[in-house]
Amino acid sequence: MSGDYQLRRDVDHLLRDVYNLNDDSLRLVPFAVGSELIDRVSRYDEEGNPLDKGTIDAIINNLNETVTSKLGLDRAGMDKFNFALISDSDNLQIDYWILVNAFYDYTLKRFIKIDNTQTSFGIQLQATGTYAGEEEIDPGNTGVNLWRNPAFYDSQGNFIVYTDTSTYDYTDVENKNHIGAKKLSDGSWVQYAIASGWNNAFMIDSYGGMTIGGAGFEVDGNGIFPFTRLTHSIYTDEEEHKWALFGLLDNAYHGTLSNWGCDSNSTYSWFVGLRSPISSGTLKDNSQAEFIVMYNDTTEDENNPHDLDVSKWHIVFRIGTSGVI
Repeated sequence: MSGDYQLRRDVDHLLRDVYNLNDDSLRLVPFAVGSELIDRVSRYDEEGNPLDKGTIDAIINNLNETVTSKLGLDRAGMDKFNFALISDSDNLQIDYWILVNAFYDYTLKRFIKIDNTQTSFGIQLQATGTYAGEEEIDPGNTGVNLWRNPAFYDSQGNFIVYTDTSTYDYTDVENKNHIGAKKLSDGSWVQYAIASGWNNAFMIDSYGGMTIGGAGFEVDGNGIFPFTRLTHSIYTDEEEHKWALFGLLDNAYHGTLSNWGCDSNSTYSWFVGLRSPISSGTLKDNSQAEFIVMYNDTTEDENNPHDLDVSKWHIVFRIGTSGVI
């Protein structure tokens, strides 16, 4: 009896006998039920002998198709939507993922991007373990997390230039669409909080705390225009000084740390909040912070109604730790 046939037999047994499902209710079964069979049955033949690696790889690679077939779903047009149940015994962590433009390779134990010119998204539901990056801080703080992985290539078809090549090896990103990168110092695979990996879009932890990724979020005021945004972002002024902003923006927004725009440059943009100088990289010096009110009425491209020359903020008022400046 082949390992693949055994897997199909035990999928059928799991769905019908263990979960007591009939043909009509099979469609309601989550994709994850098939994943648990990887460790339960598919690594051994009917006599209890370990299967060879090639057979195991074939079983794992056919897992989505096998379970999907049992659920009666058509894979046509669904290749960018996938599910994964991931168990990490080293970190005592079990995650269930809903993936868009990505899938999980159980053999490599890595996430793979499907279309490298598009963003990928992943919803991570943690049953055990902790937030990514907080393993040493709070090992029991699980969460429900929305991750994003940016495109690997720009609109002209050029591979994205990563600035930290002295720290990470991006060979598998460019050649194999792997989400993450190899750390040069120890050869470990890093997949969270780096440019080619999973970056936070929204996270909620077991204490009810929330973390929003990016540089801010918008409040549209039920259609009041222009819009207002809470921001935590960086801009460079006319003298090439870099500043961090924390506060409220009106009629201004930022797609990335360096890409700014506005809702309409036919009216002014405003900022109210704290401004701190950047000492190095993205590290701000809060000892030199100041409360500041600024407006902006300048554009670089008169034909672009959303263009904003973010280097030319005009200061109305500012006060630092020593008083009014």
